[in-house]
Amino acid sequence: MSEQIQLPCEAPFEQLDIYVKRILAKYQGLDEQILFGEAHEGTTPIDIKEAFKICVHNRGGYSVKCISDIKIVDLTADEEIICNHKVKLILKFKVVLFVTFTNNCFGCIVLPDDALSTNEDATACFITDIEHEAQTIGSTESLELVDDVCGKVFKWVKSIPLSEFEGEIPPSAFSDPTLQTHLIVKSITSDFDVLGESHCGEIPGTEVHISIFADLLDKLGVDQDILICGVPFDC
Repeated sequence: MSEQIQLPCEAPFEQLDIYVKRILAKYQGLDEQILFGEAHEGTTPIDIKEAFKICVHNRGGYSVKCISDIKIVDLTADEEIICNHKVKLILKFKVVLFVTFTNNCFGCIVLPDDALSTNEDATACFITDIEHEAQTIGSTESLELVDDVCGKVFKWVKSIPLSEFEGEIPPSAFSDPTLQTHLIVKSITSDFDVLGESHCGEIPGTEVHISIFADLLDKLGVDQDILICGVPFDC
């Protein structure tokens, strides 16, 4: 058994054994577009992101004048280490649009709920065909609709190779049972464009393009004990 380390602590300080999560490597994803559609050339998808497209039903004959605000709700962040060579980042969320119509009346649209084809009271519909197929960018990134505790939600997934993380990860870390990653959503921004007339079948509406961006920080670390000189304080 190795000899216990003793720090040269002087009164009133004493040696304290602190339990921490030691960060080995970090990944920063800036302006990750988490709400998007996959662009097409004709009917062929081309692995390029574009704005997510919907048609907002006209209300009382009045079209959309402006989107006054966009909020993300029911947001959850998760991650998973895959085969010791990449990390899968996962976000689930809904989008709330605060809409002003041309009669200056206000409306609120929750996506995906209010645009689902199965919703008899839908106030919008999808132009980006996310109900029938996931929007994918290569083999590393996707956006789809899934069932969750809050009903249907958007699920964004992106796989990041560990080679893109900042910091050297020792091989011994992968056999450490405490190895984990922690995904933090630092900020969310949005962009939109209100286009012209559109239709959901026979229902007149306004075409709206939306993009949601997130700044992400993923930390990969292990549990560790550290020794310090300090004074314990009881709260």
